[in-house]
Amino acid sequence: MTGLYNLNYFSEILRQEKNNTKNRKRAVCLLNLRKFSVINLSYGFSFGDRLIRNLTSEMMKICTDNILLFRLSTDRYLFYVNQYIAKYDLEKLCNEVIEILNRIISFNYIMGSIGIVELEKDNFDADYIIKLASIAAENTPNDMIHGYFFFDKKMEEKVERTNHIRNELSEAIINNEGIYMVYQPIYNVKANGIEGFEALARFESRVLGSISPNEFIPIAESTQLIVPLGRILMRTVFELSTRLEKLNYPGVVISFNMSMIHLLRSDFCVELESLLRETEVKPSNLVMEITESVFMDNYQEINEKLCDIQKLGIKIAIDDFGTGYSSLSREKDMSINYLKIDKHFADKLMDDNPDQVIMSDIISMGHKLGHFVVAEGIEYEKQKDYLIKNGCDYIQGYLISKPISENELLMMLKKVKHKKVG
Repeated sequence: MTGLYNLNYFSEILRQEKNNTKNRKRAVCLLNLRKFSVINLSYGFSFGDRLIRNLTSEMMKICTDNILLFRLSTDRYLFYVNQYIAKYDLEKLCNEVIEILNRIISFNYIMGSIGIVELEKDNFDADYIIKLASIAAENTPNDMIHGYFFFDKKMEEKVERTNHIRNELSEAIINNEGIYMVYQPIYNVKANGIEGFEALARFESRVLGSISPNEFIPIAESTQLIVPLGRILMRTVFELSTRLEKLNYPGVVISFNMSMIHLLRSDFCVELESLLRETEVKPSNLVMEITESVFMDNYQEINEKLCDIQKLGIKIAIDDFGTGYSSLSREKDMSINYLKIDKHFADKLMDDNPDQVIMSDIISMGHKLGHFVVAEGIEYEKQKDYLIKNGCDYIQGYLISKPISENELLMMLKKVKHKKVG
């Protein structure tokens, strides 16, 4: 359709270049048109083909004797630069491509990511070079419409690490090993004691050691591993809660985090109800935490689902409140019971500035809307004193306790029970 060179010809050129003894700099710039398929689905393939032809025609105009243009697939182009002086030359080429994209493609959801690879003397394998360029292109931020990145070894190491974590996490889910929970106590201000715990997922890699949830959870979400992972974590929490009741620790509330990907599955509530029956857990002892940002899309659908979950007896908490959606007009209509104020606001309490009033306003607003308020990330007595003075219901953070194991949780409850008896 475009008359451009293809991948086979690019591979042939590299084979010839490998035997070229001339000492000159060479590079590849790979253009990935992210979400271009939306054009074909929305406006038809004829429209998409015309757009591609116009784009190709304009990009051909910036090619020279030292710059060849290839089309690798529907939404991927490759510029082979067989001679340049400095990185500036490659940046200039990419900026010209971006200028063309801005002129030809008027749809903001079509994003042009350009990955740049400067070729080394011993590296002329087409597949490997395209792989590296693709890795660099993937580093373009999602909120950037068009951009370019130079490949470096750290990018490849990051991809290899991600792949390793994904593969090992998949095995861990199948074998139910290496995945476990720790529990951070939640302090009830009015009762002056521990009322519950937040269950936090942990993953121990055989090779890489402890992996932060900030790293393995996004990997699980990007590969749909989050659903079977979520099932394991829910079962662990529910079974623990049932055990606590049988050990005569009634009313201990355990909160657990739920991914939006899992939550939005059509069979989620059926699955949840089945697990409640199977584990014989008291739903009133459970709190499901979701991040505030889930309300940015599909507000009505999500709110209705949360309402269904509440009907099962489970309470709902908005985690990291104040960093995401924060629409007061809808806040009063949300099917939630708790607001968990993000640590960012707690940190402000250590500064003697007017920002402190924001925390008291959030607490007051939460109460007026009928919600309990939990302050997260509390590390200092000064923060605790402020929160008690301003009527916060619950406090969570290292001042109270770091996350602890299940055995430590049982020992803590035993001590609390012993004090009450005494």
